[in-house]
Amino acid sequence: MGIHMADEHSMSHMAGRVFGALLVSDSPEQSIDELATTLRASRGAISMATRELLRTRVVEKLGRAGERRHYYRLRPHLWSRMYLERTDNFQEHVLMAEQGLELLRDQSGETKERLLEMAAFFRFLLEVMPDIVERWKDRSPELMDELAARFDGHNG
Repeated sequence: MGIHMADEHSMSHMAGRVFGALLVSDSPEQSIDELATTLRASRGAISMATRELLRTRVVEKLGRAGERRHYYRLRPHLWSRMYLERTDNFQEHVLMAEQGLELLRDQSGETKERLLEMAAFFRFLLEVMPDIVERWKDRSPELMDELAARFDGHNG
């Protein structure tokens, strides 16, 4: 997971390892000390990794009544929030492309082609994403049940 997150998502290797540990942990909430023990890493390295994961909105930090330490867990509904509900990011891409097109208004079409494609692609995503989100909400329970049955610990 560390290698994948570093290579594919521009995260640090340790952030990927922390992500992986939280993904498969028996306890969904882990302290820095628990993560350091699990991953055989320093508290400092885990602290830096959790800050990175907080900044990218992959994890959230929790407190417990009567305890001073913080716990970290993957954000609920992480996948749909990261990939389906981030239309603000799509809108930002449209705005950047349109600002670039405005600046290049008098240039040839070839000069503007990449910005035109960027604006069109993210406008398209904004157009179809509400339907995809609804389809996910309708279909996810069935898909999760199918996968749970398939991977319930029995071979066959």
